[in-house]
Amino acid sequence: MKDGKIKNILVTGGGQNFGLSLVKSFLKNSNFNIIILTRDSNKLKKELKGYNNIFQYKPTDFNNNKNLIHKIKKKFGQIDVLINNATLNTQKNFSNFIKNSDDKKIKNYYLTNSVSPLLMIKYLLLGSNKNKMIINILAGRALTGHTRHVEYYSSKAALYNATITLSNDYKNHNFINIMMGKIDLNNEDELKKIFKYFNKVINNFDKDTLNGKSNYHEVYLFFSLFNYLKIRTMFFVKNIMNSKRI
Repeated sequence: MKDGKIKNILVTGGGQNFGLSLVKSFLKNSNFNIIILTRDSNKLKKELKGYNNIFQYKPTDFNNNKNLIHKIKKKFGQIDVLINNATLNTQKNFSNFIKNSDDKKIKNYYLTNSVSPLLMIKYLLLGSNKNKMIINILAGRALTGHTRHVEYYSSKAALYNATITLSNDYKNHNFINIMMGKIDLNNEDELKKIFKYFNKVINNFDKDTLNGKSNYHEVYLFFSLFNYLKIRTMFFVKNIMNSKRI
């Protein structure tokens, strides 16, 4: 940032899968202060060999999460970047939404993938006029929909839309929707490319805002050019063809 302060980066869902890979890259290759939220803080502390900036976190425990953000701000100062990565993922061997979906789990998808990250954004921005960056880890198909996993894709789409709306209302903050493609977490070259992107935008977001660049960005990670164009054009073409004005 302008004053040379080390940036505080808050990562939700940093204990496994993509979140863990991203956290490890940050800890190894950046000078950011990484604050990690995870369901099992003791397990992650062992995984990261005693790293202490780790807090127990349940996405749907909203009252506790509000207090947790307050606690983190009190300990570390203002949070500069929030990476909303925690998610309830698709179910394996799930074939039919009408026949196989569980009513309680449907609700939990929205609470975890839509409501929880939206509230985390609110708690982060509450009472702060300083420029912040919000990065949401979404699904590439959140924009267009896909097959079978109705609750997953639609819950990601809700956060996608909320982020664009927030970017329209809060021009002094930066918002990025990361539309995830297929990523091989064992592929070091892929992980290096991802970290390079995150490192660049986090280091430069306050400068970009001062230079008048857009405060909303949409990034498609590891999509082939064909699939990227297919998703981007399919959404608009399909809706134009199937819509009418009355």
